[in-house]
Amino acid sequence: MVVAAAGRVNHERLVGLLQQAASKRAEPRVQKPRVRSTLVKIPPPGVRFQRKDTEQYHVCLSAPGIARSDRRRFAASLLDGILGGSASSRLFQEIREKRGMAYSVYTFGAQYTDSGQIGLYVGTREENLAP
Repeated sequence: MVVAAAGRVNHERLVGLLQQAASKRAEPRVQKPRVRSTLVKIPPPGVRFQRKDTEQYHVCLSAPGIARSDRRRFAASLLDGILGGSASSRLFQEIREKRGMAYSVYTFGAQYTDSGQIGLYVGTREENLAP
């Protein structure tokens, strides 16, 4: 909690009022966290394609990942950062900077209560994509 005061404020009076309010506060109740039920079945693979009259192509590949309670989540985040999570990542340096094949390229990961997602995005020109 942050308390900010501006203007002609008596510091000691303000601190006293805050201490008085804090002493009247009830102990916080600890609530059991609500957990969603797990997915019964992983959705099947699919392809979505939308054509637009532009010279840019946006490609996104995604797959099921790991849940936020999985012990491997820290290693997965580290791997994401090294491979494609920033401008100093290996993907960015090789695909965009060295070869000039994409406007943007990165990986991503998301961890939820019962599942997760990993993915790769690339924005490029048509000639850089294989049919």
